[in-house]
Amino acid sequence: MPGVVLVHGGGGTAFRTWVKKWNEKGFAAIAIAHEGQVERRESKRKWAKHKWPGPWRRGHYKDTAKPIADQWMYHALADTILANSLLRSQPEVDESKVGIMGVSWGGVVTSTVMGIDSRFAFAIPTYGCGQMTDVENHWGAALGNNAFYRQVWDPIHYLPNAKMPALWFSWPEDNHFPLDSQAASYRAMNGEYMISLLPGMKHSNPASYTPPDSYAFAQSVVKDGKPWCGQVEMKMNTKVLRVNFASSKSLDRAALISTTDTGFTGNRKWIETRAKLQQVDGEWSASAKLPANATACFMNVNAGDLTASSEYVELEPKSDRVKLSAPAVASKPSKPSEPSNSAAAEDAWFGLVGKRFSKRPEFGYVVNNPDLPNVLIYGDSISIHFTQPLREKLKDKANVYRMFSNGLHSGAFLPKMKRMHDTMRSADLDDPWKFKWDVIHFNVGLHDLKYLKGKKLDIENGTQVTSIEAYQNNLGDIVEYLNQLAPEAKLIFATTTPVPEGAAGRIPGDAQKYNDAAQAVLEKHPAIAINDLFDKADRTKPSGGSSRAMFTST
Repeated sequence: MPGVVLVHGGGGTAFRTWVKKWNEKGFAAIAIAHEGQVERRESKRKWAKHKWPGPWRRGHYKDTAKPIADQWMYHALADTILANSLLRSQPEVDESKVGIMGVSWGGVVTSTVMGIDSRFAFAIPTYGCGQMTDVENHWGAALGNNAFYRQVWDPIHYLPNAKMPALWFSWPEDNHFPLDSQAASYRAMNGEYMISLLPGMKHSNPASYTPPDSYAFAQSVVKDGKPWCGQVEMKMNTKVLRVNFASSKSLDRAALISTTDTGFTGNRKWIETRAKLQQVDGEWSASAKLPANATACFMNVNAGDLTASSEYVELEPKSDRVKLSAPAVASKPSKPSEPSNSAAAEDAWFGLVGKRFSKRPEFGYVVNNPDLPNVLIYGDSISIHFTQPLREKLKDKANVYRMFSNGLHSGAFLPKMKRMHDTMRSADLDDPWKFKWDVIHFNVGLHDLKYLKGKKLDIENGTQVTSIEAYQNNLGDIVEYLNQLAPEAKLIFATTTPVPEGAAGRIPGDAQKYNDAAQAVLEKHPAIAINDLFDKADRTKPSGGSSRAMFTST
């Protein structure tokens, strides 16, 4: 028979009811008590523990100052892998069909371990996900200055290795794990994934194992090798969202779930409106008009009590956008535009940019001129400031693009780059990026060396975002990624500018240390040019306490 490893959420234990639910569906199941709990309460909110419980969870990764082998998450992952080995070893169990389901904190464990233990046949991360550092709730408050989480424990680092089918199971009103972080997590995978977002689901272990969705997904994978339903194509214009699904079951209804609110997704009001559903050429097409001023949405389709969802999409009002056009080519007159139901590349771009930068010309949408080479700038606020002057210098010479946001620290580089390229190269767009990069100019460092307490700069009480050793490791991963992304491109690394006296949250002299560390990495890659901004910075000009140094003309 197939099997499943069950990982409880915070305050939970090894629930025998959950095991029985899976047994009734034809699965062998093993549930783990990840903090040494036994089935006896010491008090209303506290489980009793046996004599050898091992590490237990202290808040949100509050034990990261300890050696890694003494941290709770290390043991939670190790025990999950051991549970997989134990279940697979049973003679009644088909070892090729053992999956995993985790709820809340167990979902975080699942999101991590599915990129580590490739033996799992399927994965069902429920609520929990990665990319939680900057979330506007208790997670963000706890992890804002936790460099160890950023560098080691964020599931985003491991999800690219996850190749098994996965069901990302949650609900739009969840107050713990937002839909945008969940979306970043499933988009980081390399395996096939299905999404199921149930309005009104609630957040608890029983709320997760009562609906039939997790069992139906697992049964379809162990029987057919893939989810019973999944998004095939999404097309969107300013008024209509249309999503095509491939389904092995007959679908009977569809609904658009949308909101006009902003901020943390769990705090928004979500509106459900009926969508048109029809079967065309073996696929199911669901379409609906978008409400005026909608800020986010997704589509749900149903087969009886089962729900499949489209990917979550953030929207931006066009009136706040800036559009940049590359020089027109006289010899190639443009053809009259034709109506299209495809998602506009411009919409996709401003969905990445968001409201914060949408009115700034540095983040405007660039229309590609195919007769010009393509330049990409990745960097922090310094790169934002030199984006427009660079575009002026290279006018009629190159298409100059930049990262859709502030590049921040080195640990953010890969998730941001992958998100941008996955979005802008999607075949769902009417004009996806099909060009290659000729030059990539990148810098990281200034946000790595700063000290944060929560989200505030604080040298005295804060923690440095990235250690020098981790910075070197990140930079090595960045170079490897860029060489794979654009093997023919000229890579240029810009050094970190000096930290002026009086700068908040940073220590003068650290920039040189991080530049020396970068130089040690780049010596192994002599083809990468170095733009020494540290040397070019004019330290004689006043900085006003800013971390940005003034530049001489270069």
